[in-house]
Amino acid sequence: MDEQLIGIAVQGGATGILTIVVILILLGRLVPRSSVKQLREDAEVRVKDIFRIAETWEKAYTKSEDARRIEAQTRQEQERALQECIEIGKASLAILQAVRNAAQGAIPHELTEGRD
Repeated sequence: MDEQLIGIAVQGGATGILTIVVILILLGRLVPRSSVKQLREDAEVRVKDIFRIAETWEKAYTKSEDARRIEAQTRQEQERALQECIEIGKASLAILQAVRNAAQGAIPHELTEGRD
């Protein structure tokens, strides 16, 4: 197609060049500078919007990861505290059983016969 347009321009002179310009305009290959400028501005706005959206998602991801890390740390601390409570409970049970056993040993046997 381009070779045909060059042939028209060479053979037709000024009329050929004018014909080529009209054909290029009709094909959309030759557009006014204002149209190109507007298209570029629109593209720049879209690119800025895409970068703004990407930045928002990146911030959301960072916050999410921070929250996940804090949640994991909290869960570990809760598990440690629960283990401590279990150990304290076991120690308390052992103490209470020892106190009960000591108390039962201190009470005369005839007073404890009907309690079982």
